[in-house]
Amino acid sequence: MSATTTRRSTAAKSAKSRIAVVGAIAVAGTLLLSGCGDQTKDKGAP
Repeated sequence: MSATTTRRSTAAKSAKSRIAVVGAIAVAGTLLLSGCGDQTKDKGAP
């Protein structure tokens, strides 16, 4: 394997891992924000 091929495969793995990290952070943020919703019951409804 040449040095160019090694650099390209390493860069591709790095990009994929970055995408995975960004996705995990987005999912965690969504779950945290959804837990902060209004949990009170509506007392005005019959």
